[in-house]
Amino acid sequence: MKFSEKKIQVLLALYERKFDGKFYEISELLGDYGIGLSYEESYQIGKDLEGDGFVKLAASYDSVSAYINGMMFLMDLKT
Repeated sequence: MKFSEKKIQVLLALYERKFDGKFYEISELLGDYGIGLSYEESYQIGKDLEGDGFVKLAASYDSVSAYINGMMFLMDLKT
């Protein structure tokens, strides 16, 4: 799976949880779809999405979590 496809999959997974106000670990979100990620790849996905204004990011030494911020993009993507 391409890096860009993983980013979209993370956004779609976060969109499904958009109203609960929680942060979700990126590797766990993709793990639910059978996609494995290293910490570095999770961090890069999170930083890219944060830089694009789609998510808020919380990163520590062993996890990378995100909260959806850019729902308009996903609404356009789903239609």
